[in-house]
Amino acid sequence: MFEGILWDPIFFLWLLSLIAVLVYLFGRLWNNSYNKGEQVEPFLSGNEEQESNYPHASDMYWGFTEALKDYYVSMKEMHSNVVNDYVYWFVVVLALTMLVVVVS
Repeated sequence: MFEGILWDPIFFLWLLSLIAVLVYLFGRLWNNSYNKGEQVEPFLSGNEEQESNYPHASDMYWGFTEALKDYYVSMKEMHSNVVNDYVYWFVVVLALTMLVVVVS
């Protein structure tokens, strides 16, 4: 009875399009009093909009960095910020990796 319709991609595209149009029309029937003026602005509990009201990147990860503070302090002490040191360690680790691959 439904042999040709079960896996017909064209039918499902038409069905998806029909559902999308119906959802759009159904949504247009609702609240037409919406205006894009003040309703689009963020609600700041009655406070004036200032730059300090918005979260910064350091605020977003505060708990994460506070929990791993000891790790970050030790990493800052370990790093010299000299590119030659990083290249040296990269070559050493690459040589050790190649040695392990060749020996095994």
